[in-house]
Amino acid sequence: MNDSPVKIADENVKIIVPPPVTTLDKFYELAMKGNLKGIMRKAKSLEEQNQKFIPFAEKIAKLAEDFQDQEIIKFICQYRSNVNG
Repeated sequence: MNDSPVKIADENVKIIVPPPVTTLDKFYELAMKGNLKGIMRKAKSLEEQNQKFIPFAEKIAKLAEDFQDQEIIKFICQYRSNVNG
């Protein structure tokens, strides 16, 4: 019998912790306006505010860099709907 602990998650998997709803709303507004540079600035600011938001900020910044405004809106909406119930 193997008594070694079960590995729950891969170290390379980053848990995405969404920012507060007010920040999600700001990202949403920027995305609706097509302000991708604003999204990248906001993502950088979010990374500096709290380390736990870095995976979220990296994901949204990458989408902005790739001009994926509709994907940004979908990404934000999934967290807004979770927060709002």
